[in-house]
Amino acid sequence: MQNIPYQYRLLILFLLMGLIVAVDYRRNPTKPTKLQEYSFLIVSGLIGAGFGYR
Repeated sequence: MQNIPYQYRLLILFLLMGLIVAVDYRRNPTKPTKLQEYSFLIVSGLIGAGFGYR
């Protein structure tokens, strides 16, 4: 895993998250929850990265 560049690992992560969101929406179209959960994780990660950058 160390040989794979960070950008590709991030892309793989987002593709897998998108796949899980699509499956969740397909199984439960009236109340999908994965998009909200993953949005929270992404925003939290960006806030943490912002604090870590300084």
